[in-house]
Amino acid sequence: MKSKRTVPGGPGRAILFAAVALLFVLLTAFSRPCAAGALAALERCGSTLIPSLFPFLVLCGFAVRCGFAQRCGRLFAPLTRALFCLPGCTAAVILTAWIGGYPVGARGIRSLLDRGAITAEQAARMSCFCVGAGPGFLVAAVGEGIFHSTALGLLLLAAQLFSALILGVVTGISARRNGTLPTEKEASSHPEPAGEALVSSVADGTQAMLSLCAFVVLFGAFLGLCGQLRLPALLAAALKPLGVPVPAGTALLPVLLEVCSGAAAAAAS
Repeated sequence: MKSKRTVPGGPGRAILFAAVALLFVLLTAFSRPCAAGALAALERCGSTLIPSLFPFLVLCGFAVRCGFAQRCGRLFAPLTRALFCLPGCTAAVILTAWIGGYPVGARGIRSLLDRGAITAEQAARMSCFCVGAGPGFLVAAVGEGIFHSTALGLLLLAAQLFSALILGVVTGISARRNGTLPTEKEASSHPEPAGEALVSSVADGTQAMLSLCAFVVLFGAFLGLCGQLRLPALLAAALKPLGVPVPAGTALLPVLLEVCSGAAAAAAS
């Protein structure tokens, strides 16, 4: 008897195919608002994202490739071991992540892991507290741009850095309880010459920046589609009986898409 062939995934796959078909229809029917959303996202990339993040992406990669992170680790090893239960080479990446934001942190952690300077377990722990927004975004975009208050932006930055410090200490305590020791590992490759390290860092930073901007533009198009379908307003109306203010409910969907795009881009980098 011939066995019946089944589609992998079953009903879940059918739902996925239906969603893809629906997106094709919606993107075709509402191509103009989708294009407007993508264009607005692309303008944000050019005006804010690339100028604020790209230099830090290159600097973080250069610090790892030229050996600065390892040299810096010799100075800060006692501090990173005591606070985070991490080797000293992570100090430069942690610092640039707190200054440049989560894409810079993700890129630096990946560089250390690829070069054999840290273990996968240490990289996972670093990802817990190297994921904040950069000072430029919190102070300029959020503080001054949204709330028209530089002081509030600085307060948000201080709160974020303090929470990152607490998370780093807590994950370090957990690692010690599990018997993990912050031993220094020899990198699998030697430091590169400054010129070669700069060229490689620019190339890697460009690739990471393109990936990040691609996700931002993609989700910008989705936001344009959601606005045309009035999904944020519908979500706010549904959450209003639960006590959620209308402005917060309206902003919920854009915030979720923004976080998803950032997380996806950080993982891809």
